[in-house]
Amino acid sequence: MNGHKEEVAKIVDHFVEINPQNIAAHMGLFLKHALLGDKEKALQAVTPQLAGAARGIEFYSRFMGDSYALIDEKEEAVNWLRNDMNLGFINYPYLTEYNPLIENIRGDTQFQELLGEIRRRWEQFEV
Repeated sequence: MNGHKEEVAKIVDHFVEINPQNIAAHMGLFLKHALLGDKEKALQAVTPQLAGAARGIEFYSRFMGDSYALIDEKEEAVNWLRNDMNLGFINYPYLTEYNPLIENIRGDTQFQELLGEIRRRWEQFEV
């Protein structure tokens, strides 16, 4: 989020080294390669196990959406962010203003439609 891509790469590489089978390590690899602009390696990091875990974990679904957005896979990014919404993430301001990782999909029609649904849920949310 803060633009320190090289630091992310070092942290992810160390985490993978000490936890090679950990699903969070695989998520980190996907994000790392996406941040560094290596689409081929990013896509190789998406294993069936990673995708399966991410489908059921709100935070991981958002990371998947962010990473797909970074490599310009807009449809996949929106699909993952929709899954994230369905798992309960409806932070409309974060998605419209604060998340720099999805900047390139903000003008996408499908993303705008998803934002419309998220906004409705955000506005109707009661504590």
